[in-house]
Amino acid sequence: MADGLGNQSQVRTIAEQLFEVWKAEQAREAKEKRKWWQSNVAGWLSAGGIIVGAIIVGNNTYNLADTANARSIRNETAITAMKANSGDRLARIETKIDLMMEERKR
Repeated sequence: MADGLGNQSQVRTIAEQLFEVWKAEQAREAKEKRKWWQSNVAGWLSAGGIIVGAIIVGNNTYNLADTANARSIRNETAITAMKANSGDRLARIETKIDLMMEERKR
């Protein structure tokens, strides 16, 4: 029976050592996971910032292009109206000049 008690205490000692080793390994793995997360947080935040920045720049570019397009359409309409008005004025001036020239000849 003495051997049985000795074996039991050795088994208990070995089990305690294995448990301590297991706890240390779990703590090391938890620490590595925290390090991994902490080391990647800056990268994820910067990637998120870049994505948000790209969306903002794209939206601003779209708004500028849309505004420029609306201005261009307004300008084209104004130019067309000016051409029509100028054409009519020129015709009236030519007519007046023709009438004046005829009156001079008389």
